[in-house]
Order: sequence, then structure tokens, then C-alpha cells
Amino acid sequence: ENKKKPKTVAMAATGEAAPTVKAKRKRGKAKPIISDIKGAFRSYIETAQRNRCCYCRRWLCNSGYSKPIEHILPRNTYEQYSFHFWNLSVACVDCNALKKETDWANPDKHGFETYPLPSTFTEMFHPRFHRFDEHVRFIRVQTNDHSITLYRGITPQGQKLCDDLLTTIA
Repeated sequence: ENKKKPKTVAMAATGEAAPTVKAKRKRGKAKPIISDIKGAFRSYIETAQRNRCCYCRRWLCNSGYSKPIEHILPRNTYEQYSFHFWNLSVACVDCNALKKETDWANPDKHGFETYPLPSTFTEMFHPRFHRFDEHVRFIRVQTNDHSITLYRGITPQGQKLCDDLLTTIA
């Protein structure tokens, strides 16, 4: 018997060749689009945050829609910082939706041309400048059906984060 071996897994399973799919035409290196830049930035920040929400520390799901880029100082009040590296972080959908355009910063940060220095964020928790563990303690208990999280602020910034966001998220 002179049988030919199938060339692909699909041929072995069905006896027919799998349909060919035309590869998408790749853009040149000189033509990145916004989604490429946004995806690269999100990936960079996710790694820095160890794949956790910048506010509540829940795991980020594996989809761009479930991990929106958060504007720490809101876009409507601080338009000049809309795309500033230090003003962007990755939050979970719940934290991002609850915070929306809420401005937690002191009004003295309005109108600056340059982004405020880390040392000026004494009134609020800034996820890119502050370490969560130095400001908030939490315990999370999870079963098949329920998840309970208790947060406690241990600094004024952590307490404000708990009051403004985390007690609602929990």
C-alpha cells in the first residue's frame, strides 16, 4: 500500500485541505496608527502594574475593552495633560466608569503648562507616582459565588482613594 501522509492537521482530520486565508497587508514601520500606539502603551503600563487595576488592584481581564486607559487628571479639566505619559494608567472597567471625569486633585494644579511634580500630589492617590501598598491595605476573600474585598487607607491619600472609590467598588 502506497498511502500519502496528509500535509496538514486539517487534511488528516477531514481528508480535505483547509481553506487558505489571505494574510492582512502589514503597514510599514513608518505608518503606525493610533491603535498600535495605544496598544503598546497599554501593554507597557499593564506590565508595570503587574496586570492589575491601578486603583482597586483586581486582575485586569485579557481584553482592551475591559482595561481602559485611565486619565488620572481628567481630560475635561486638564486638557493639556490628555496624552501626558504620567497622566495615563490602566484601570478596570468598574473603577474607570465610577471615576469618570471626577477631579480628585487640588484646584491649585489647574492651568500649569507642565505636569505637576510627584511631590505635589499630597491630596490624592496618584497611581503612577504612589505605591498602592504604602497607602492602602486590603483583604479579598473569594468563593465560587462571591467576592468580598475590604479596603483601609493608611495615609491621607489612601483614605481619600477609599472614600472616593474603593468603598463603592468593594
